[in-house]
Amino acid sequence: MKTIILIILLLSALAFAMEGPDLILIGDLYVPQSNGFSLACNTYENRGVDVVLCNASLYNISSLNWIFAGANVHSRFGSLSVSFRDYGISELYKSTKLSLYLHKPVYKNISLGLGYSRKEYNYGDNFYNSASDVFSFGAGLKLRSISLSALIDNLTYKKQSFNNDSELCFSLCWQADDLLTFHALYFNDNRKHERLSFGQNLILAKQLNLKAGLLTCPDVYYAGFEIVYKSFVFGYTYFDIGGLPDCMRITLSYR
Repeated sequence: MKTIILIILLLSALAFAMEGPDLILIGDLYVPQSNGFSLACNTYENRGVDVVLCNASLYNISSLNWIFAGANVHSRFGSLSVSFRDYGISELYKSTKLSLYLHKPVYKNISLGLGYSRKEYNYGDNFYNSASDVFSFGAGLKLRSISLSALIDNLTYKKQSFNNDSELCFSLCWQADDLLTFHALYFNDNRKHERLSFGQNLILAKQLNLKAGLLTCPDVYYAGFEIVYKSFVFGYTYFDIGGLPDCMRITLSYR
């Protein structure tokens, strides 16, 4: 059975469509939020370290593994982000991505960013391997309570696989009185699928945040909460994916 599935993966774009679980990170990674882990360019006013570790249960498939870890180091000179994502099915398919992003304020509330990522794919327990090195460029602008971000990702000087087309992302984040954060995001992925994302984060109490939103194409609705204890945050998010078994994600953060 595994051989049949492997053939299907190699002869179609399904293997790269399996990166779909990464969609659950879009609202987190590419929104220029002032708290939490983000790869979007922003003029951070705080200094220190943000760390996040995520694990997801996907489509009720026990052998389907997905983890994500990242860290941001902020200073008056800029921000350095390191992240790692591991996804796959044991002995069938494995995909890893290691990324480095450097953000630097250049003029008042304007910042620029440069990133590098190493993506590796492994099919059928080393039956076939593939890897690519990609770059990204970003820019951010903050106007009082509104933050804007633009990112061009998945850029390569040499096309190494058929999913190395560039990605484009525009996002907006509005924060009201440190209580309510709302974001809107446009994302065009490396398969030229256009997606919109809308979401909100409500600080219901000092120790409790509520999150909810949606992502289009495919339609994904999510809702969750965060429990805050000093600098540690425990988060749970439930994803309703139309036509597929639901997913859930657990997050542990330090910020």
